[in-house]
Amino acid sequence: MGRYSKLKAVILAGTADANVDFAPLCQLLEANKAKPYQVRQVRGMLVKYRLGESDAD
Repeated sequence: MGRYSKLKAVILAGTADANVDFAPLCQLLEANKAKPYQVRQVRGMLVKYRLGESDAD
């Protein structure tokens, strides 16, 4: 079982949320192409919590 498979299993089990390291979680998310509904969900969170408003592009 690969490391992403192990991480997915831990996440789906829902029994060790406090023990999931952030960096591997980000890597798992970056390894997959986002679906349109996921992009909409992230956009909604950015708008709702005004994240990134102070960023200079």
